Amino acid sequence: MSLIMWVHVIFGTLAVLAGFMALVAPKGQAWHIRAGKLYVLTMLIMAAAGGLAALLLPQAINVFAAGLTAYLVMTAWHAANKKQLGRDPFEIISCVFILTIASICLGIGVEAMNSAEGAYHGYTYDAYFIIGGIAAFAALMDISLLIRGNVAGKQRIARHIWRMSVSYFIAVGSLFEGPGAQAFPDFLRESGVLGIPAPLVILFMLYWLIRTLMPRPGFKFSH
Repeated sequence: MSLIMWVHVIFGTLAVLAGFMALVAPKGQAWHIRAGKLYVLTMLIMAAAGGLAALLLPQAINVFAAGLTAYLVMTAWHAANKKQLGRDPFEIISCVFILTIASICLGIGVEAMNSAEGAYHGYTYDAYFIIGGIAAFAALMDISLLIRGNVAGKQRIARHIWRMSVSYFIAVGSLFEGPGAQAFPDFLRESGVLGIPAPLVILFMLYWLIRTLMPRPGFKFSH
């Protein structure tokens, strides 16, 4: 692997470890916050390295994935650190950014689907639809926020949870099933075990979303 890819894999590994600590730590407590800060830093470095490597290859899908990942991390962190979200410049710029990614990615997906190869830059159209679909969903949530002009309380925390979780899902997938999988022995890659962590992230996300949006009596989620 190139130096850029090593940076991508190393910081991706650190991000996965930091994300795991943040995932299991008591929410809103010091350990959770410290792990979250480390996660944000390592994820942004991982995304930058991955995006740069993708530009050099070129691999359009991974440029979009890097942009989506950085966006999710930054907007999730922003949601965690503000008591109320509204029509501030950060939210407007974020919405325009992710809407642009969604539009271009889905457009390339349609173009690839109608091409003879059914692919673009070595990736089939469904990969573009997946990344573009996630970006489009995030853009719709941003548009909803801008229309309402006021998101706080449980909705703000839910926004933080699902965005951090999806970014973590991308990091876990990159480590265990993407470029990082090269670091694992062949028998592990062939066993299918490396495909288990990513779905578990989604299950954890659903668990915390349910706990946040429909808390049990006596349960309090603070951040």
